Amino acid sequence: FELETQFRRNTKSIQLAVDRVSKIMYALKNFSHFDSSGEKVEASIPNTIDMVLTIYQNQLKKGIDLVKEYQDIPPIPCYPDDLLHVWTNLIYNSLQAMSFKGKLTITVQNLDELVM
Repeated sequence: FELETQFRRNTKSIQLAVDRVSKIMYALKNFSHFDSSGEKVEASIPNTIDMVLTIYQNQLKKGIDLVKEYQDIPPIPCYPDDLLHVWTNLIYNSLQAMSFKGKLTITVQNLDELVM
């Protein structure tokens, strides 16, 4: 019985690790997929932020209380690769300023013609 319990626990741990790696690989693939062709493409602001958050998930789970407040915003024409770099810098700078401990709130709002 004890061996079966340990086996189930190990199986669950392995599945969680595989899921995490899968999410990180997906985010990295999308992060590196965008190119600077000079043309804007439709992209979701919350999705680009979530890609960066996935990459930083290890730092986030060690003392960061992450709060995401995303309004429903349709995709916008933009340069997604540039957005990813902006979010990366903003999120990492925020984490550093907090010494990787505390509450990080990310809010996306639609304010008429602006997205904040």
